[in-house]
Amino acid sequence: MLKMGGDPFVVNPIPSPCNTGTGLQLAETSAGKRPPVHPYHLALRWREEMAGNPGLTQSRIAAREGVSRARVTQVMNLLQLPGEIQAGLLSPPAPLQIHAFSERSPRALVTSPDEENQLRQWRTLLQRVRASTPV
Repeated sequence: MLKMGGDPFVVNPIPSPCNTGTGLQLAETSAGKRPPVHPYHLALRWREEMAGNPGLTQSRIAAREGVSRARVTQVMNLLQLPGEIQAGLLSPPAPLQIHAFSERSPRALVTSPDEENQLRQWRTLLQRVRASTPV
């Protein structure tokens, strides 16, 4: 019989961010995770690594990074954007920062049918981000 006011009985508690000092937090810090990097910067790094090591393939990058081969292709496709867009992602105009652009924004540009449409969408995106960024 359950008595009211008794101590709760918990089996296998689930770690959460509010559980400070849990094994979850220790695993994240001890794993040596890198800080988040924008996918465009990842694509640049991977392209440079592949240029310096002919045996390095997108499949090997995927295995090393713990992501799917399709994900590596998705990120690498950002390098096919027109020069103006790549320059904007590499050095966004003030007061914007690269992280003002979600990953989906430039990725959506890649699927656009032609360069003119990509540039039009890019300029619209810049205006939208500028309007929502406090000065």
